Amino acid sequence: MEAGSERPLADPPATWQEHWFDHRQLLQLYHHDEHCAIYLDPDVRRAEIQSPAYEIWGDSKWAEFYIYDLYTALGMDREARGVYRRFTGNTDDFPRRRTRWFRDWFYPLWRDCGQAQVMNRFFRELARHFPRDSGGTYTRRMNWGEYVHFTSGAAAADMSGQAARAFGWPRQWAAQLEHAREQFPGITY
Repeated sequence: MEAGSERPLADPPATWQEHWFDHRQLLQLYHHDEHCAIYLDPDVRRAEIQSPAYEIWGDSKWAEFYIYDLYTALGMDREARGVYRRFTGNTDDFPRRRTRWFRDWFYPLWRDCGQAQVMNRFFRELARHFPRDSGGTYTRRMNWGEYVHFTSGAAAADMSGQAARAFGWPRQWAAQLEHAREQFPGITY
């Protein structure tokens, strides 16, 4: 197309039918931008929403980690640089004003602790240690101390200093972290 004649693309469809090998699930649209659309199967989407950390990071902060990692893993360097610039500039008002989730928490975690593998380990540790009912559903949400403890286990390093720089470190969180270390001794770092 000639410059100036580009039309904005329509939003992608809300669902997409898998059609490769024996995969036949109807996937749900999770995220899209001008470069790609990400679809998840219902089980993955349910696990993401049912994560006990969901209340901590909400629906957008984890997505930033995922999108950056996806572009990087696919070798889409230009797109990865673009979302890196956008996400490092983002600020939120949780857990405190002007928090920079990606710049100060998720990107250092990704960069220094194994890229996507750190989140794989985080979810694996949750599945092994965090309370669930007989159907596999987590029975409660995490508090900040538990979140930092499980993230530290996934990172194989004490992340409380990074958490303090990224989010502040109220006394309540320090007490929660100590309790989490006692309650979940199988999480080591």
